[in-house]
Amino acid sequence: MNNFGIILVTCFMALNIESNHCQDYRGSYFVSDEFIRQLNDEQTDWKAGRNFGPWVTSAAIDSLFGGNNHLSRSMGLFNLIFDIPSQIYTELKQSFLTSMPDEFDGRKEWAVVCRARVSEVVDTGLCSASWALSVAQAIHDRYCIYYLRDDRTFSAKQLLDCCPNCGNWGCKGGNQGQAYEYLLKYGLPTGSNIPGENIGCKPWSLDSMRCLTSRMAPPGLGTGQCDYSDTDTCRQDKCTNEVFVDRDRQATNELFKIEAFWKNCPKMAFFFESDDNIMREIYTYGSITAQVTVFSDFLNYKRGVYHPTSKAVLLGDLVLRIVGWGTEGGVNYWLAAGVWGPRWGDAGFVKLRRRDKKLNMEDRMYVGRIGGLKCYGKV
Repeated sequence: MNNFGIILVTCFMALNIESNHCQDYRGSYFVSDEFIRQLNDEQTDWKAGRNFGPWVTSAAIDSLFGGNNHLSRSMGLFNLIFDIPSQIYTELKQSFLTSMPDEFDGRKEWAVVCRARVSEVVDTGLCSASWALSVAQAIHDRYCIYYLRDDRTFSAKQLLDCCPNCGNWGCKGGNQGQAYEYLLKYGLPTGSNIPGENIGCKPWSLDSMRCLTSRMAPPGLGTGQCDYSDTDTCRQDKCTNEVFVDRDRQATNELFKIEAFWKNCPKMAFFFESDDNIMREIYTYGSITAQVTVFSDFLNYKRGVYHPTSKAVLLGDLVLRIVGWGTEGGVNYWLAAGVWGPRWGDAGFVKLRRRDKKLNMEDRMYVGRIGGLKCYGKV
């Protein structure tokens, strides 16, 4: 029996589960066995494997991406150069003199109390919300590292529902820079971003099991028929978690704001043009986020240092949370948390080749400062 026959039989068996989700299981070529084999034949820097079932359609894949950021390259964090007063220049230069270790993994190196949450992997489902989820998770990492406690989460759902200036089209993408600006101006209530973990004021609720990207069994991902086209009505001062015991007080009185982000620190951007300075920011303060241009082979990443291959075509952008760096097989990489659940990639994480022109991530990295930390690292 050929692959298409197997898919049809699998689809027929799935009819007993949800009868309306088997219109077309001619899956995308980019999740086919043939494409995965070609990726592994072409290069040895990283290993391709099956993250999504062969029934996954092109329409479903398209729903994973969106216009996450419409800022031009010239507005990125690390390529801005300004006239810097000599006193500030000397101060910053001294603060960046010490070189960073060759390898760093925040899941293992940051405070013990923070490691479980740092190691968590979000799952966007068929919703291009990586911009909201990665920013919220990065701020949690920084909160925990600064205060040495893991006593709150940060609601990405609030960003999805209540940030119209985020270039936010529901589940069709958004802008990570505007998400940080929202955090600076309004703050976020509590809310876990892990599907099914109903914790806090506004937890992530796009958790229908048939729509999670980590769900490999049919008929879930094959159709793209998930009610994710629109966000919920914004309830700025109300918690959406009905079982949250402190919902009224939490929503109105305990919004957490960041102190600054790159837009408020233009003179600091000059010092983030080198990898060593990016590493220092991660090492000292916690996760940062980066917009990454993603290609079709990225769907099948399993381990190693990822870079786009000649077989791949452009799919769109994702915003990922950067938690470390290193070198493998002579190739330098950034360690990033994925957004498609723990069954994708290397337990949900990916190593991205540093300074890869196609990935184009160093020019589009963002940081948020908390706990009184302003532009130059002073309280």
